[in-house]
Amino acid sequence: MQAFSEFLEQLPTDYNFAVEFRHPSWYLDQTNDLLTEFGVTWAATEYPGVPKEVPLTTDTIFVRLVGKHGRFRSHNREQIDVTPQLESWWDWIRALSEDVYEIYVFFNDDYSGFAPASANRLKKLIGLPVVDPDIPKQMKMF
Repeated sequence: MQAFSEFLEQLPTDYNFAVEFRHPSWYLDQTNDLLTEFGVTWAATEYPGVPKEVPLTTDTIFVRLVGKHGRFRSHNREQIDVTPQLESWWDWIRALSEDVYEIYVFFNDDYSGFAPASANRLKKLIGLPVVDPDIPKQMKMF
């Protein structure tokens, strides 16, 4: 933990930082204390093997919805319904919202098969306008 503390000490103070941990050994009170002390956001993630919800260490919520890597052969459409998971994340975010200034949610294609559709699903759930992604088709070489 000493090396992590030294790393955090070196971060510029005129930028906001978030850290995502993908190993359960980081999920300690000491990690929370260091991130809070240095004003670094603990990024929540939906990733196999780690807790989904994390302590609020700044006035920012940063969520990465990753999913299991390699779950889908293609990433051009939603392949599973993640509505229950998104509802759970939204409940968690709303419960913390009085202490929060900014909220960021990032999607990986491995979350449901197609990140833009997952983002739209969350936006619809929380009452934000949905944008149909205009993704150009890759041209053929031959």
